[in-house]
Amino acid sequence: MASVTAFKACTFATGTRPVARGPRPTQSRAHVRAAVVPRAKYGDDNKYFDLNDLENTIGSWELYGHEEKARYPSIQGEFFQRAAAGLTRREYLLAFVAGLGGTGLLLWGGIGSKATQLPITKGPQQTPQCKTVEPGTVKEYKRHILMRVPLEKEGPADQAWPRTVESLSSIEPLARALKTASKDGTVVGPVMVSAYEALGDGPQEADCADILLLPDNVQLRGVPLSDLTAVAMDSLSRPGAWEAGEETHGVAWAALPPLTLLVCCHNARDERCGVLGPQLAARLEELLLYRGFAAAQFRVLKVSHVGQHIYAGNVIAYRPGHPGHGDWYGGVHAENAEAWLTAWLGTPAELDGGVGDPALRPHWRGRLGLSKEEQLAVFEAGKALCAGKGGADIEELCADVVQTVQV
Repeated sequence: MASVTAFKACTFATGTRPVARGPRPTQSRAHVRAAVVPRAKYGDDNKYFDLNDLENTIGSWELYGHEEKARYPSIQGEFFQRAAAGLTRREYLLAFVAGLGGTGLLLWGGIGSKATQLPITKGPQQTPQCKTVEPGTVKEYKRHILMRVPLEKEGPADQAWPRTVESLSSIEPLARALKTASKDGTVVGPVMVSAYEALGDGPQEADCADILLLPDNVQLRGVPLSDLTAVAMDSLSRPGAWEAGEETHGVAWAALPPLTLLVCCHNARDERCGVLGPQLAARLEELLLYRGFAAAQFRVLKVSHVGQHIYAGNVIAYRPGHPGHGDWYGGVHAENAEAWLTAWLGTPAELDGGVGDPALRPHWRGRLGLSKEEQLAVFEAGKALCAGKGGADIEELCADVVQTVQV
């Protein structure tokens, strides 16, 4: 009804009678699609390509092509004709190829062979061997700080560490600060700086680091990289006596598990540690789990170079209250790891670490915090304790334990 009224009003206002239009006719979709589909075929057989009709296949040269001397200067054409004239004869072409190949071989022999480090460029090489461990071979470090930092290369840390971890952009400022602090006495004693990675750890977060401090047996996790040097120097400048939850620059310290074993796995520094270290670390963790140690009771860490890779595998053992807390051992590998671990865990309290045990003494290199003279004195004092077990001399008791490992 409303539409009829509107129709009448329109007629009255304009004086004309509007014409009602019906719906527009629509074309079928098939007809529209057929009108816009491009056709690349021709001829009665709808061919795309016809060798017998190249003009319709590739185009007509008379219609589209033209040859104009101005497009290619005559001097340019003459140059290429003369340059290639010598190669038109077979003997000249063979001589050219032979000369080019010979030059390439000479260049590769002088440059490429060195880049690929072929044996012929280095001369005869002997397989690196590990030597019998000697006591007193640990530098007089007072403390050991370890950091897990983002790496500049992908892959496992022991393969990605550079030859010197102090060259890492995150550790280099701390290394410089420690040199200055050791001169002015801000930090007590020489401090050993290492990088570490626990077995099974994923990549470290890009903007933070973790710190371990030994023999204090404390850890600090999630330190911003911008504060790493300040936090580390502040921690090293205090004598110890840490309390759980105590904060340094807003980050809380926590105690490490009761047992921490450090294994040198620094491949870029020496292949002996790079080969023996990871195998030894995996074996030690396997043995501890087999003995009933819970994962929260110990940590086996792969660490960067600790010195004297000729004694690989190198192990540093920390267990507060243990007589061998902070002792360094060498010549330990996957094959004798069980015997070494059994002896170390069972060391009696009356013995001065591993120097008085026949199974540990051949591997004992020294102890954190002692000078070379003090280490040798401790080793000599342990000789009597070890010889008292059965009355035999220490060298006879340990002759079957000392082994030379070939990588």
